[in-house]
Amino acid sequence: MMRWLPIALALIAVSAFAQTYRRDGSVFLPNPELTPGLARTQSRKEICGTTTGEFRHTDEATKRKVCEEYGIAKGCPGAGYEIDHLISLEAGGADDIRNLWPQPAPQFHWKDRLEDREHALICSGKVSVAQAQSELAHDWPKAYAKRIGPLL
Repeated sequence: MMRWLPIALALIAVSAFAQTYRRDGSVFLPNPELTPGLARTQSRKEICGTTTGEFRHTDEATKRKVCEEYGIAKGCPGAGYEIDHLISLEAGGADDIRNLWPQPAPQFHWKDRLEDREHALICSGKVSVAQAQSELAHDWPKAYAKRIGPLL
């Protein structure tokens, strides 16, 4: 009976992890109750005329709190997760805990690519700020497929 205990505990941990996130196929999405997304601005001029460094102030204590809210006790923050802004700073997202979630690797690399594309589209006037923010907040994998191509 004791041989099964580690397996049972691992299954409970995976189950709790899966319940904290939403899923789109194999892609993890944030829990909208924990991370509803929050915009800092709707101004194209502000988004395109500033750098994200002016607004990036998430400290380690906040990152750990985000991980705790998602039930991740080990490795977060760390190489396996990026504390990601759901609505990216490049698209006018806020540096606020309501806009942060622990995005697993390698998926955060994919979303980073989309964020760069959305920023370019906002600044070129091809996409409205509201549309880009909505795509990032509500279904970034669908936006990725639309803007870049199929996810790997």
